[in-house]
Amino acid sequence: IASFKRYGHFHIAQAIGYTQDVIFITFAIMWVKKYAPKCFDEVIGNDDIVSRFRTMCETKYVQHMILCGPSGVGKTSILDILIRRTLEDQYKDGMIIFTSSDNKSNQHVRDKIHQFVPTKLGKNVNKFIVFKQAELLSDGVQQVMRHLMEAHYHQAVFVFVCNKLGNLLETIQSRCHIYH
Repeated sequence: IASFKRYGHFHIAQAIGYTQDVIFITFAIMWVKKYAPKCFDEVIGNDDIVSRFRTMCETKYVQHMILCGPSGVGKTSILDILIRRTLEDQYKDGMIIFTSSDNKSNQHVRDKIHQFVPTKLGKNVNKFIVFKQAELLSDGVQQVMRHLMEAHYHQAVFVFVCNKLGNLLETIQSRCHIYH
């Protein structure tokens, strides 16, 4: 916050109507993104998971997975490293992210995935379909995901990121490798 105040951004944000709490949270998020690990060597802890993800990058063999754990443990950071190392220069074209706010309808999610998956990235390169806050997805959307996982398992890897495993259907859990 000190540098934020020093450059006058704090006063500008207050003048616009933001509270000090909102300003602090925004500053904290910028700091977290700036210093997030960029490679597996920078990840602290989770040695077993880091080792498994390194192996996935080396072999280019990635299975459907569920990353489960409390907020702030690095689920998204380690997933980002995995996807960047696996897809390399095709990172932006090879990944689509859904959040719980994208839970508009089963048809909406199905259509977006059907449009995304068929385009090829290259030989033996799978695309990534990521669902953040997956425990908030409706049962209907989860059922659609189960069918799409079966239909597109050669072209895409489905990744579910969640805080609690209990709200994901067992049919999805049985088709994924679960990392706690």
